[in-house]
Amino acid sequence: MRADYISEWDAIRAAEEIDLALSRGKYPSSRIIDTVYQEAFDWYSFFLDQLEEAPESSEREVLERQCNNLVEKIEGLRRLSIESAWRRKDKL
Repeated sequence: MRADYISEWDAIRAAEEIDLALSRGKYPSSRIIDTVYQEAFDWYSFFLDQLEEAPESSEREVLERQCNNLVEKIEGLRRLSIESAWRRKDKL
């Protein structure tokens, strides 16, 4: 992970704030979308590595939930990034 990473929960909260802005008809910049996407993906990769090493336990269940939550956010951000690219293309 990069030294300037944001926490997993900050990445999730940022993704949720993007969802809220969209629901209000505001479109965040592609830079913001891409940054949050990358951070969420970095955390997902980190949790997958942890999951491979985790013994069968409640820790494993927590890691699986964290991975699933991040997958949902990453998929939403990926769709948003694609939409953002199309919007920029339409403006040209």
